[in-house]
Amino acid sequence: MKKSNGRAYFVILALCLIGWWWVRPKLNNNINYRQSIYKFSDDKLEIITFEPDQNYASKILFDNDIWIDTAMGKGEWKISALPKLSQNYGINWLDRSIGEVFANGKVEFFDDLSWGDKFLVWRKMRSVESKVWEGKYWEEKKALDNQNLKYLSIEWKKVKKELFLDTILAKEDINIVVENASGLPGIGNYAADSIDMAGGHVFDVVKGEIEMQGCQILVKKEKVDSYLVTWLMDRFNCVIVQNSEEIVIVKIGKEFGETVIDLL
Repeated sequence: MKKSNGRAYFVILALCLIGWWWVRPKLNNNINYRQSIYKFSDDKLEIITFEPDQNYASKILFDNDIWIDTAMGKGEWKISALPKLSQNYGINWLDRSIGEVFANGKVEFFDDLSWGDKFLVWRKMRSVESKVWEGKYWEEKKALDNQNLKYLSIEWKKVKKELFLDTILAKEDINIVVENASGLPGIGNYAADSIDMAGGHVFDVVKGEIEMQGCQILVKKEKVDSYLVTWLMDRFNCVIVQNSEEIVIVKIGKEFGETVIDLL
């Protein structure tokens, strides 16, 4: 009888753990970060992004026959092909490609969210003011075989800067120097543009004398817990190195550079 009870408790515990796994929160709902989620439909790519204060949301729709350069040197592909390609290249490749091209870095794939987070997205879209953006963010170009193919236009880059401004980050009066420590041309400016898009204050972009693999943030102890530093760590996967400078220095290494080099 006792053994039977023990098995029953074990089964109940296992079911509770499985249930928690399915509803566990993946989105960070406790801190005022911008959240960006993407999902695929039959003919569209949908990007949902929430303002940091959670009182406003935008939904951006893209035709799935648009061609884009993808992350990690995997070439140029049509949006409709990306989900299937992720079976070979991995979900991280899909996240990075969508995040860099259609957002400002980190995104979450709706299909991979827990049921708890899917409910959170649904609830937020119903509870906040929202706007659907469905403009012509593409232009046609002729391929080598004279086919007309769709590519993202300059108009999308303009709209993107408007959509992904982080109003909380923009209020922080901290100057930033971006150091390109990747050994790859253009990576420093690319990172600086991303920080600027979010509302950060980039003071200068310099070439690093020593190449590194990862990313470092050189920052005073008093600024370690700032919103800016937390955002930079999340965006570029950085580690913190404390120093005594008033300016925050972000050293961007090869890991980030090799991921985005084809997107410059």
